[in-house]
Amino acid sequence: MNDSDLRIPSPPGASDGQAYRVRTAEGLVRNVAPTLTRCLQIGLGRGFNLPFGSNWVAVDKFDPSPGITYQYDVAELPDDWTDGFDLVWCNAVLEHVPNPVAAIAELHRVLVPRGVIWCEVPFAQPYHPHADSMAGREYHMGGDFWRVSVDGMRVWMAAFEEIRCDWATEGVVFFHGRKRPRR
Repeated sequence: MNDSDLRIPSPPGASDGQAYRVRTAEGLVRNVAPTLTRCLQIGLGRGFNLPFGSNWVAVDKFDPSPGITYQYDVAELPDDWTDGFDLVWCNAVLEHVPNPVAAIAELHRVLVPRGVIWCEVPFAQPYHPHADSMAGREYHMGGDFWRVSVDGMRVWMAAFEEIRCDWATEGVVFFHGRKRPRR
């Protein structure tokens, strides 16, 4: 997959990083993921009640909604998931994880060689610990531990081959990459 395959227009007035983020993130979910065997969604995210599709497994330690497939800690995924997912989506979760480096190592482990990862974390967003309201219900998110720059994200994601790492106008930093093939 390359950026030109996604064919989703950039929003008017968006920064280059924001345009790439919107085009690529939407393209991964709408165009690429349906062609894959198994995708991992870490957290459903605000406003979503179900995983992105039938080939998605949704994991969240705290969210009790019926759309969550497993209530696992992202830093401790099942051993038999090694090399089990073609795409990993981790959006607005790592700031709530006490040890994001351990969580990223798990995401790397469960991704197939050459599998794609999309990860976003806040850089300039308000502090948002503990509880949130989604679809009229309260749930616990853990704490709010981290903000990361583009440089910090590259350090965190060093085990992956970078496709693009950048910031977006909503105050987030994103990483789009692949698991390096085995040698």
